[in-house]
Amino acid sequence: MNRLSREALLIRCAYLFYQEKLNIKEVADRLDISRFKVSRYLKEAEDNNFVEIKLKFPDNQFEILAIELENKFNLKRVIIVPATPEMTSEVRRTIVGKKGTDVLKEIGNDKSIGITWGRTIAHMVESLPYDLINLNKITELTGGYGMFDPRMSTSSLAPLLAKKTHASCYQMHAPIISSNEIITKNLKRDDSIKRTFNMAKNSDIAIFGAANLSDKSMLYQAGTLTADDLSELKDNGVIGSIIGRFFDKDGNEVKTKFQKRSVSIEWEDFLKIPQRVALIGGANKSECLYGLVKGSIPTTLIIDDIAAVRLMEKIREEQEY
Repeated sequence: MNRLSREALLIRCAYLFYQEKLNIKEVADRLDISRFKVSRYLKEAEDNNFVEIKLKFPDNQFEILAIELENKFNLKRVIIVPATPEMTSEVRRTIVGKKGTDVLKEIGNDKSIGITWGRTIAHMVESLPYDLINLNKITELTGGYGMFDPRMSTSSLAPLLAKKTHASCYQMHAPIISSNEIITKNLKRDDSIKRTFNMAKNSDIAIFGAANLSDKSMLYQAGTLTADDLSELKDNGVIGSIIGRFFDKDGNEVKTKFQKRSVSIEWEDFLKIPQRVALIGGANKSECLYGLVKGSIPTTLIIDDIAAVRLMEKIREEQEY
């Protein structure tokens, strides 16, 4: 029978486990006590500060920040991509887009994916190797911008992803926001567009980007929104856009004059897609990002580290306020 005092056993457990690197079974055998008691003593040693555990990670790793964001907003996964202050927004979008291919590699075969337009999404699609995975369907979640950008053709992302993954492709042959409600109603009656909407609603995964409400957004650059529109939307509490729709600081869709003109999956249907992966590149989207995660819009978030740090700063500012 072990005659050591309880405190002596606690200290010896901690020493043998942390200093001598014995496992719990070896410690139990050495001290002639049960493994259950070893575990309990180790926990007590930590609780009473007899043991100080320090975690050291490489400077370019942001896993702790990722965990904090996951816990704060109940996100299934946060992936933070290392960046540097010297990187332009386009370079940040590029590295975030490339990291998005890792998520595609992990999802397995025969899945149906809905995607939106955007430069970051374009980098993801362009970076994905051919024949890496076999998907079932690729579906556009919105209409297009009606413009040609040499960095990203809005008519080619879904077909290119489908070609690379041997999937069927369903496109939304319509503008992302039409000129008036009547046009949108008529477009939604079209059999081809109705079929695409139905496929979009039944996607296993949605991959999307987000934009600030600014003259840098594609909605503005494509001429869909004017400067007056931006001003009016801001007055109505809008901070950003996804899937051709607008949301506020709490991540709720804002009812605007564009809502019934949007040719895109409905907000409620979008949120029912089981996995929603947001790819956000750029250091100027902390407010937009905060609204996204506060509203539980993405389930997975892929961002660069500067955007992640600024998002956390935004969270702390809100808490202090």
